[in-house]
Amino acid sequence: MKKDDDPFALIEKGNALAAATNHWGAADMYSQASSSLKIRADNISSQLLVDDVKNEERRKIISLYRAQSLEYLYKARQCFIEAITFENDQDRNRMLEVAKCGKGTLDPLCSMLSSEESERRRCIFQTLFSKR
Repeated sequence: MKKDDDPFALIEKGNALAAATNHWGAADMYSQASSSLKIRADNISSQLLVDDVKNEERRKIISLYRAQSLEYLYKARQCFIEAITFENDQDRNRMLEVAKCGKGTLDPLCSMLSSEESERRRCIFQTLFSKR
């Protein structure tokens, strides 16, 4: 993620991906938006000066950015959980179908991912459920 990413553009992308039930993409965009909002809050926080009249206004902005950052972190986590649940259900259904007819593959969907997609998913998980 670049520091100058517009969190609001990322949120719009996340909303569009979520509406299209692309849960992995939505989780990624919301996660990036959350990080970008946190960076903005941290940048403003570092600008607080002793006895500055604008500090109160800056503190309100910091608080809003941090609240929005948490909101989109939770949205990203929810999309991640939906993506995992969907793939787990698909794997289970495929296994049942193979058991019924004796044909097909029992390989889970994740075994068919490119190395790039696997790495992207690992990064999404790490961002959402590890120390930031």
